[in-house]
Amino acid sequence: MRVAQRFLDEFERVANLLVKHPGLGTLTTKGRRVFPMRVFPYSVVYRSLEPGIRIIVVRHQHRKPGFGGARL
Repeated sequence: MRVAQRFLDEFERVANLLVKHPGLGTLTTKGRRVFPMRVFPYSVVYRSLEPGIRIIVVRHQHRKPGFGGARL
């Protein structure tokens, strides 16, 4: 249970950071950005919208690079 809570805490930290600074992630295709989580081998794929962001997928960094790419 502690690992799950640490994962959620890290996700919330990254999500709040991206809401405040939506240009932080690395720009990819279709206007999406990718930002890595610090503690876990996952990246947050998101799109910057007015007035915030839309998180599209949280993907493992060792998956195929296109994983979650068909999501809007």
